[in-house]
Amino acid sequence: MNKEAILICSHCGNKTPHVIITTVTSSVKIYDFDGSSLGDMETYYYLTECKTCKGICLFGDWEASEDPGNLEKAKLLYPAPRKLDGVIPEEIRRNYEEAKKVEKISPSAFAVLIRRSMELLCKDQKAKGNNLKEQIANLSERFNS
Repeated sequence: MNKEAILICSHCGNKTPHVIITTVTSSVKIYDFDGSSLGDMETYYYLTECKTCKGICLFGDWEASEDPGNLEKAKLLYPAPRKLDGVIPEEIRRNYEEAKKVEKISPSAFAVLIRRSMELLCKDQKAKGNNLKEQIANLSERFNS
């Protein structure tokens, strides 16, 4: 395995090299629905450091995955991924996730994009008001009464 991978950092939002500090392999028992043992499965954990912000991330993978040992396809375990639940309408979720990508690298762009997400949320919830401030106040009244 390479000692470095290009990943989007969950701390700074940059697509940047991450150095693998350490890799840990562990074996876990796998069970069927009826409780019978299916055997052992190797799990892999990767502790990485972002070369840009020095943030630490933990990724996990297992031997049954599509491409075991590939850090770029491993699951981010820490910090918890910042994604909205699937019950949020797609357009709102997409705008929010785009805003989060630029939050640390362009606060002004983040403000514009997060405002757009809030406008879409107000529209989705049929908030009343002539501007975003009035619409948020309307939602607050509706959901807090």
